[in-house]
Amino acid sequence: MRIAAVTITLTMALEPPQGAQRFLIARHGETNFNAEGRIQGTLDTSVLTARGVRQAEELGCYIADEELARISKVWVSPMTRARQTLACIEEACGTLLPEPVVRDDLREIELHTWEGKLKSEVMDTGWARWKA
Repeated sequence: MRIAAVTITLTMALEPPQGAQRFLIARHGETNFNAEGRIQGTLDTSVLTARGVRQAEELGCYIADEELARISKVWVSPMTRARQTLACIEEACGTLLPEPVVRDDLREIELHTWEGKLKSEVMDTGWARWKA
């Protein structure tokens, strides 16, 4: 979830067909790794920064005002940063969302030896050969 960098527009030109499902997808708020320019991948050592908490709270306020009545299911990654984001969203909503289902498949890709390194360090080690 990068609210500060991306404006989320949830308007629809037409009403969705009856029975259609609608999904609200959010990424975690900014973490210390994001702020430092570090690659996270599947490492579970990063935590939300103050900015990341504010981003999640802003999303929670939006959800409370615009989406709460329509949310029937919640899925969350097992990663600390994702669970922190969900907790901040719920706190800002002033209510608990439906019981979240923790999905192990909602994880970032494994980046093996790059994980935890600064992006600048990776760029200095021949990353271009992996660039498509």
